[in-house]
Amino acid sequence: MISQIVTDRLVMRPLVAADGDRVVEMLNNYSVSQWLARVPFPFSHSDLRILDENGGSRWPGLMGISLDGTLIGGLSCGTDFGYYLTPAFWGRGLATEAGRAVLETYFQQTQANQIGAGYFPNNAPSKRVLDKLGFKYLRRGRQHCTAQGADLDHVEVELTRADWEAQQ
Repeated sequence: MISQIVTDRLVMRPLVAADGDRVVEMLNNYSVSQWLARVPFPFSHSDLRILDENGGSRWPGLMGISLDGTLIGGLSCGTDFGYYLTPAFWGRGLATEAGRAVLETYFQQTQANQIGAGYFPNNAPSKRVLDKLGFKYLRRGRQHCTAQGADLDHVEVELTRADWEAQQ
């Protein structure tokens, strides 16, 4: 397990049980949860099943994103890549910065030849971040969004090791 990844502005680190209140605060915001397929809204402490009482995460690859010591979002880079930021930190390039650092570590430390991601088409900012990171279109389908309680159009994208290395 990676202890932390540091960039010029950010620290990505495993989430711990003590982060629970802040995670609930961030994910209990419909502006965030409406774009995340598996996150319910409202989001409460009982939804924190991803964190165990010993401080670890039950979701491999899940990390918190911190700026100046404040948890501002989350990111996963396990079987798929995904992220969220709380709205006060949107539009500053932070998701792209965090994503670049974590994907670099992912491709350095695994033998994986690709990683997938996805977004709901109405979430243009997420598409822009994934485009900047080098993800390429795979297919369009349907995905259930728990917060919206509906099956929605969904775009699946993929970043290959070759595409990642070509942009470095």
